[in-house]
Amino acid sequence: MSSTIPQIEIGNSPGTLFNVSLSFWLPPNTPFGNLQLKHHKIITRLDRVNERLQYIYEIHPQLLTPTLKINNEYVSYGYSIEELIFHLRRATDEIISMYYLLSNFERTGSYTNSIKIDSIGGLLHDQHTKENPPFDKYLTLLEQLNEVSNAFKHSFVNSDCNLIGKDEPCVYAFSLKKNKLSSDNNSGIQPYGLSLCYIVEEYNKFYIEINSWLKGFSERHRDGN
Repeated sequence: MSSTIPQIEIGNSPGTLFNVSLSFWLPPNTPFGNLQLKHHKIITRLDRVNERLQYIYEIHPQLLTPTLKINNEYVSYGYSIEELIFHLRRATDEIISMYYLLSNFERTGSYTNSIKIDSIGGLLHDQHTKENPPFDKYLTLLEQLNEVSNAFKHSFVNSDCNLIGKDEPCVYAFSLKKNKLSSDNNSGIQPYGLSLCYIVEEYNKFYIEINSWLKGFSERHRDGN
């Protein structure tokens, strides 16, 4: 395993004080609230992801030679994976909502009273939006994040999944839509196994591009244009 711990590229080290240079102007008075504050919350949420990544990568080697002493760490490791995925999913839902609201404003000149695409799931079900920039290049990652996070939240069989990854920390999940088994030897269960390093690398590409779009919006509209 690499000695370098992968991190979401938000511009600061995990757990450090929030630096205003990480943020930029976004409309403070929209029908849905202060978008600059929402952007701040996205950054601090991703900082929490980075804190969990540090812990996960530091403890993972110890879990490969389990002893009674580290049983609690094994449990904590599993919940840290779930927490990381939750925050990553929640931050992504917020980013998608913000993009929908602001891109609609640029098209129409006013704010919509309904954010019709407000989550990864909503995005994946909208054919036009998902097939165009800035989301079209990241559909595989978004689909995987959606399925894994839904499995953690809804799948009754997922609590049986206790894998951690042999060579590096990985995210494993057993998805079972609507908790309904098929009649063919439980074939309704869909297993997922994703390297955390892969998730972070792909997420960084997504985050950098969408954040660049938000910065562009800021530059185009901060003077009231």
